[in-house]
Amino acid sequence: MAGSTKDNQAKVKKSVEKKAPEKKIRKNPNPNQKRGQPTAAARLISSPYIKFGWHKPLSGEVKEAVQRVSSMADSMYMLQMDKEREIESLSLRNGLFWEQRQLANESMVSMPSADHIDLFPEEEDAFEDTLRKIGKLPLDNGQGFVLHYLFSKLRTREFLVLPVDFDGYWVTVIARMREKPGAARNLDIEKFCDREVSDLAIVDPVLSESRRHLVIRRLTSILAEGCIELPAEVTRRHIEVPPIQNSYRWQTGLIAYAVSREFLRRLKTLEWRRGLAMHSSEDFLWVSFQENYNFEAYRQSLMAACAFQCIEMSGYQARLALEVPSEDSNYQPSSLSHIRDDSFYKRDEKWEVFQSPTHTFTVSMSQESRPPPPSPPSPNVPICTMPPSPSDKLVCEFPPPPGFDVGVRATCELVPSLDANTGEQNAPDAPMEDIPGLSQVYYSPASPTPLPAAEVKQEYDEPSLKRPLPDDDGDYEDEDEAEEDLPSAKRPKIEDEHSAE
Repeated sequence: MAGSTKDNQAKVKKSVEKKAPEKKIRKNPNPNQKRGQPTAAARLISSPYIKFGWHKPLSGEVKEAVQRVSSMADSMYMLQMDKEREIESLSLRNGLFWEQRQLANESMVSMPSADHIDLFPEEEDAFEDTLRKIGKLPLDNGQGFVLHYLFSKLRTREFLVLPVDFDGYWVTVIARMREKPGAARNLDIEKFCDREVSDLAIVDPVLSESRRHLVIRRLTSILAEGCIELPAEVTRRHIEVPPIQNSYRWQTGLIAYAVSREFLRRLKTLEWRRGLAMHSSEDFLWVSFQENYNFEAYRQSLMAACAFQCIEMSGYQARLALEVPSEDSNYQPSSLSHIRDDSFYKRDEKWEVFQSPTHTFTVSMSQESRPPPPSPPSPNVPICTMPPSPSDKLVCEFPPPPGFDVGVRATCELVPSLDANTGEQNAPDAPMEDIPGLSQVYYSPASPTPLPAAEVKQEYDEPSLKRPLPDDDGDYEDEDEAEEDLPSAKRPKIEDEHSAE
């Protein structure tokens, strides 16, 4: 009896110590799984606001809907491989398609996806082959043409935004089109064009003139196959962007996305103004790209646009989730992170709910604890006070030049003029030679002649005044002594350090 009990205990112990078989991880893709078919994720960050429903299998309709947008999912996944990976056309197109749908009237702009056609090859033979594929075909009666589907939307929309890839270097083509005047009178079937390009901008952050000329030549021939003329006298627009080095071509794809997105934002402004019947200038469409590059922000925005493109095209059968990949995945955090130290996590406005103590900042009423006043300006910089309105006077106080008593200073008042280029009031920190109406400032207590465009006021501090004062007639009591002090003129002109050199 006792022996059987010991045997049973030994069996139980052995069964407890027996290890579970290790789960084999498939190194190669499952050949039986269809492309884009949903698969179980390994680890998702849990939350009380969302249920994952692992126990319930997906229906066939859901699987088919998700499988249709598999390439859109690829466009997002590509952006999570390496932050310096060159942007592929699939990501750029899907992201911009989503940005285009944010317009109230998305039919304002055409953004054709024609990468499979290879519209802008560098080789002439390849381009001739492309023209044969998209070339217009005349009708049998000779009264029109049959056009390639590429031009179905391009001919009916006002603007064209087309990022073009040249061997990894992205260039953005932005054009505005309109009806061509007098097109009905041109009956030459070979040269017939009923639409034309009125404005053209080519944005190339690497500044390659040869690539710019190639784009114009290719674009002229391509548009002609859609009966759209690119005339030689087209208005050339310059949407300037900060240039980058030739070796950083991976940045050009993100710049193309940022420039295209910014132009779509300007089209939203144009939509709003037209909706209010505002007849204002539309030159704001073509101003420079006015922001500093932030490539990480561009990549993140593009990734979000691709993700929502996939979600919306699936009929919201897919949704966003945060996955924590394992070591067996191809995920490399170091190739994506732009955080260099722990200071990134120290937010300026960070505040914890359970932070203790809660009162940590002191404000003292004593003068000693207040911050020191700002340092005075350099001796050659006048102190100017900008008036509250353009009709008031600009007051400038000029420190004495070297060799003059510190108690002698001059102030002048003048009505600020408007800049001829911008139409704005001159800034107070502008160089004095750039302010119209103020060309010289004279330091002489006996200056009898006022400035032509300014009223000069002399102020004196008696304890520090060592120079002779003029009499009632405006003359010095000892003019020889005055001339020794002022050998060149009674009213020397003050020059700054740059002009003195």
